[in-house]
Amino acid sequence: MRIDRFPGHIFCATIARTMHTPLGMIAMRKWLALALGAWMMAGLVGGAQAQFSKSTLSTQVTQDFPDNTSNLITPAILRGWLNNAINSWQQSPTINAQAGTSYTIGATDYGQVVQFNNSSSVSVTLPQTISGSNTFYPFNFYTQNKGAGLVTLFPQGSSLINGAASYVVASGATVFVVSDGTNYQAWNTSLTPSVLSSVASTQTSAPTITGNNCGQTIPLAGGTFYNISIGPASGFPAGCTIRFINADPMPTGANATGAKLITVSGINGCTSGEPSTYVWPQQSIEIISNSTQAAWQITKCPGLWEMPQGVFTLNADPAQPIGNDNWGVTDGLATGSRAFHSMNSALNIGMETMRENYQFQTSFVVKCAAGCTDATQMHIPGHGGTPVGAQGGVGTVIDCNGGSMTGGVQLFFGAVVGFQGCTFATQPLSATQNAVVVFGTGGAANTINGTSSFVQLSHGARLRCTCTVNVTGSFVELFQLSAGASIDSIAINQTGNVSYSDAAFRVQSGGFATVSGWTTNGFTATGTKFHLTECGTMEGTANIQGSIAGDSSCTQAN
Repeated sequence: MRIDRFPGHIFCATIARTMHTPLGMIAMRKWLALALGAWMMAGLVGGAQAQFSKSTLSTQVTQDFPDNTSNLITPAILRGWLNNAINSWQQSPTINAQAGTSYTIGATDYGQVVQFNNSSSVSVTLPQTISGSNTFYPFNFYTQNKGAGLVTLFPQGSSLINGAASYVVASGATVFVVSDGTNYQAWNTSLTPSVLSSVASTQTSAPTITGNNCGQTIPLAGGTFYNISIGPASGFPAGCTIRFINADPMPTGANATGAKLITVSGINGCTSGEPSTYVWPQQSIEIISNSTQAAWQITKCPGLWEMPQGVFTLNADPAQPIGNDNWGVTDGLATGSRAFHSMNSALNIGMETMRENYQFQTSFVVKCAAGCTDATQMHIPGHGGTPVGAQGGVGTVIDCNGGSMTGGVQLFFGAVVGFQGCTFATQPLSATQNAVVVFGTGGAANTINGTSSFVQLSHGARLRCTCTVNVTGSFVELFQLSAGASIDSIAINQTGNVSYSDAAFRVQSGGFATVSGWTTNGFTATGTKFHLTECGTMEGTANIQGSIAGDSSCTQAN
């Protein structure tokens, strides 16, 4: 039955004929019930006013059209009921095409498809919905974005949409919006934003990310470091998924490459406690906005980046701003402005975000600018799964490049770190808890130049050398070993006068050291040669230079 196609005179004649007999009343009620279904399917409506539910209208049929044996059915009653029925169903769905950059949803849009087509952003005003006042309740409509710009719905008054102050409709998406009498609820009927279905053009600098990037894989290149910042999820469609790939090549030799930093509004990055995520060459990351557009989630982290086999270098330069040591400011894959301020920060970034190749030997080198003076203490705790460790020879190397470390060095918990071309001055180099300091890495010799106990080893720590170490200056002790610490076959080369207020070597509590040689080069050595206490032992004590003979004792202190 198609009521929407009945000519008016047939419609009226049908009503007139069926209202004269009791059987006619019954037939009339049946006819009206059919009409209700037909109106629903045909989509007849009025504006968003005085709507009644289907059950209410069915009750009104019995109430307003009784059998002819009682009461009186007037044309006014019939017209009233018919108007109620017409106003309670959506009008025939048509398209309201809009081409501008702003629009206000009206009562006549009830049940329609409001279509937007603009290359710029479009702002859509949703009037406040108020239950019981016939003000946009009941009310619903579809909105479709056929343009390249984003369409954003803004409810007015106290009304929200999906619990938020706005809702974004991405390009190509269709959204169904329904009023609940207080707020609006929206359902995205297009699944494309949450499906990675296309690859964007390769970006060589930081792109601006919008809802139009939903569903895209975005390659990032350019051979340099930059930050991609993604705005709040409320500015993107629900379920918006974006993947970023660092398309730069792996760092080999002097090729141009760079990490990319992904900063997502409202959430931390993949590294615990940090606000953003380093994405190193050939890595990727994926994000998605949740169903209410309230927050982003990272669905795929890059994981630890496997360094290229062979020698891999991160650069440091104390001449650069101290801010370069902050997370996310630079990547250290080039010298100059891309270098970290301190070698400690370069090392920390490597520890947090990288791992060494398991099968093929990798040497991770933190290299300072030539002749640098790095005053930042180097603290190497060895917590967790960091790349600090031996790999054939030594996995991690600090290359001072002829410069100085004046802030001191601390190694803990089994860390294995090599040093080359470094002058240790002012603050000591200390290692404990089975950490290993390696001086014989094949690079330039190291120099000890300071004023305190300059190399301090304890609790199983070890200085692995089989090499020559340059020394000059005044010390309390040149080397101090305790609690099972050891030094392997060190040779001393004086580059100036040396003196010790305590001794050149203090070895105690089961410590052990070997001195394979000592070259004075005509400089003086003043002070006690060694103190061996609590059963500390040494080999090559005859090689040690000083003005006072050494002594030994195996008394166990309590």
